[in-house]
Amino acid sequence: DQGQPPDEAALEGRDHVARALAQGRGVLLLTAHLGAFERLVRAPTICGARLWVVTRRFRVGGAQRAWSTLRAGGAGLLPAGASARASVAALRRNEAVAFVLDQHEPGRRAVVAPFFGRPAATSRDLARLARLTGAPVVPVFTWWDGARHRTEAQPAVGWDTAAPDAD
Repeated sequence: DQGQPPDEAALEGRDHVARALAQGRGVLLLTAHLGAFERLVRAPTICGARLWVVTRRFRVGGAQRAWSTLRAGGAGLLPAGASARASVAALRRNEAVAFVLDQHEPGRRAVVAPFFGRPAATSRDLARLARLTGAPVVPVFTWWDGARHRTEAQPAVGWDTAAPDAD
């Protein structure tokens, strides 16, 4: 199980992604460097939709090559900081775009929010893209449960449209 990418049947809560895609606006997947995140990246489709991952470029060439090799045959990669048009185009095609939100690009304006009682910075790009396109945001995480890797989607995140800055 460790070396295999998840397939549609292995995605627990896949109905959450399917319901989001049924709206016809694509789906934004919110994830983090939690557990076996790379399993999600190696999945070329999520519930029948092409998957794209917004990713930062590694500063060390060897790390970038390893990352590219790891995702070979899997999700497409969109470069962070230059992915807005490509993300919008993917969502218009009713595809999935994943953001790893436990990091932010240095030098870019970040949102700082409490995380386990400490301030943590993250990108505001996912929220902006969701507001712009109307695409639902579905949290998806992977982890090792002691016996196997699990990949699970949660219900779509709600928005308080009266408070766009808080969203």
